[in-house]
This record gives sequence, C-alpha cells and structure tokens, in this order.
Amino acid sequence: MDNFDNQTKEQLIQEIARLKSRINKLEEIDIRRKENEEKYHIAFKTSPDAVNINSIDGLYVDVNDGFTQLTGYTREEVIGKTSAEIDIWVIPQDREKLMEGLKKDGFVRNLESQFRCKDGSIKTAMLSASLIHLGKQPHILSITRDITERKAIEDSYRETHGILMATLENMADGFVSLDTDWVFTYINKRGAAMFGRKPEELIGKHIWTEFPEGVGQSFYKNYHKAMETQQVIIMEDYYEPLGRWFENRIIPSPKGLSIFYQDITERKRAEEEIRQSKAYFQTIFDAVTDAIFIHDGATGKIIDVNRQMCEMYGYEKQEVLLRNTGDFSEGTSPYSEKEAIQWIQKSRKQPCNFEWHARHKDGHLFW
Repeated sequence: MDNFDNQTKEQLIQEIARLKSRINKLEEIDIRRKENEEKYHIAFKTSPDAVNINSIDGLYVDVNDGFTQLTGYTREEVIGKTSAEIDIWVIPQDREKLMEGLKKDGFVRNLESQFRCKDGSIKTAMLSASLIHLGKQPHILSITRDITERKAIEDSYRETHGILMATLENMADGFVSLDTDWVFTYINKRGAAMFGRKPEELIGKHIWTEFPEGVGQSFYKNYHKAMETQQVIIMEDYYEPLGRWFENRIIPSPKGLSIFYQDITERKRAEEEIRQSKAYFQTIFDAVTDAIFIHDGATGKIIDVNRQMCEMYGYEKQEVLLRNTGDFSEGTSPYSEKEAIQWIQKSRKQPCNFEWHARHKDGHLFW
C-alpha cells in the first residue's frame, strides 16, 4: 500500500510539473501575443500611410490616423459603413480589380487608383492589400499611400518632356546627344536626315563606328575637347565627306554631349558671293581715274575713298578716314565744310554736279 501511495504521489508531482510547464509556455505565448498585438497596435496607429480593415463586402471595421489624414474622415464617421456608402472609390472598376486579385492570390500589390475625400477632393494613391482572418471571418487589410504630389510632379515632367521632344523634333537644327562612351542616346529626325539616316538606325550606336570618316577632323577634335574641358564650344567647319558646311554648338555635361548643328552651306555660299562682289566692286572702285568719296548722307562723314582720291589729295587711305570733309576744302564760303555737307545732303535726293575748290595735303589749292 505504501509503495502504491508513493507511486501515486510521484505521478501527481510529475503531472503537476508538466502542467506548470504547459502553463508557463502558455503564459509565454500569451505574453508574446500581447507584445505582438501591442506592436501591431502601435504600427497600425502611427503609420503615416492609411491603414484600414474592411469586411469582404467593404464594411469598415477599423481605420488608423493615416486614413483620417488621407481622406478627412474620422474613425467614427466610417466604422460600420461600407466604402460604397461613403463613395470613396472614384473608379469603381479598380475595387473590382482589387477583389479579383484578392480572390485569386490572397493579396494585391501597388494598385494605383483615385479616391474621393470627405471634402470632395480627389487624391491619387497606391494601395496594397491582403486577406486576413478575424474571428474566423475573412477581412481585407489595406495599406494606402498618398502619391498625389508625386503624380503631379510626374505629370509635369511628362508634359515638359513632351514639349521638349516636340521642340527638338520640329526645329530646323539637327540635335544629337551622346553619352560618355560616344554612343547615340538621341538624335532628332532632322539631324539624322542631314546624314541620310534615320534616328532608329543610329540610337544605341557608336558615333565613330557609324561615321569613321569623321575621326581626326575638327568636329572630332572639338567633341573630345568639350568632353574633356566641360566647356561649351561653338564652331563651324567644312565636312569633307558630305561636301557641306556645318555649325556646331557643343554643350558638355558629366553624362556626355548635347550638340545642336545646322547645315550652313548656303550661308557660306552667299558669304562667298558677297565677298567676291565686294572684291569686284573694289577693283572697279579703285580703277576709276576720278577721285571718289563715299559719305554718310546725313552727317557727311567720309566712309570710303578710292585710290585715285588718295593720289590726287596726297593722303593715305587711313589718314582720309580719320579726317573731316572740311580738311579737303578751301575752307571759306562757298567752299567750306558747311557748304560741302549741304551738297552731300542734296545729292541724297538727286544727282548733283558742282565745282569744288579743294586742298591738297601739302596745303596747295586746286580745282
């Protein structure tokens, strides 16, 4: 009997020890549960993003302060109401996408949509959601981040970028951008057409592989110089392979080069024609045996004279251009500077013939 009692006591002691161990483990689990609940509560309440729990039919069960900041609704105003009742979804089809994703995968990530706030304003937000179970019932845990400002910046960037691209594509200049490896990152249609190419044939290609004939020419040297010095270079030169003149405005940056260029061949031809015309005029001007003065019609200032004038009056051309009309006249009426200017002004309206008593550099007078 004593042995039985001893065994029974021992079994009871062991059982009590096991119960205590289980109780301790349950207490530890409960403590961790409470700690996790506290962590969840803190995260739920303090998250800057909108966090809300809804039933499957959209009924709000709980919302945090971030939800209030995003929508303007207080917790009391939405708990017990559905998302449809407060008309929060600007695009109802997006809620259908949300529900389809949850049904298929149990979660949805980064669903961009628009939401109607309490004051009627519309905000763009990014929503992620997962299915959770509360009291064995499925619910939706949603986290929503306001991206309205970011979207406005993106839209502004897209608009600005669109304007820039339209400008580059419609301007008369060619435009090309190169990275630091001399690869085309962009070229407009006009720029490609100047070389008989299309943009899609060049973008992503190495400039000196596509145009090896340019290596060593002034354009090549100035592109490298601009890249090395990070200084803007404006240049014009003849491109022998195409037989054309080009003006380049080379704008460097740490990421590469932006180059505006235009075909100036016709301008160069016109300049050469003008130069030749001037040379031809000067030849005739100097070949005339009479002395010729060219004056400013309003002031009488001497603008140019021919070779015969210099020989007749004894001056070098540069000396003449520094003097007044009166220095070449007798100096007294009716052959003073005043009368000379009067004759010059009359000749602006019609040709005039008159005699003049002139003064040589050495002082002697002649007609």
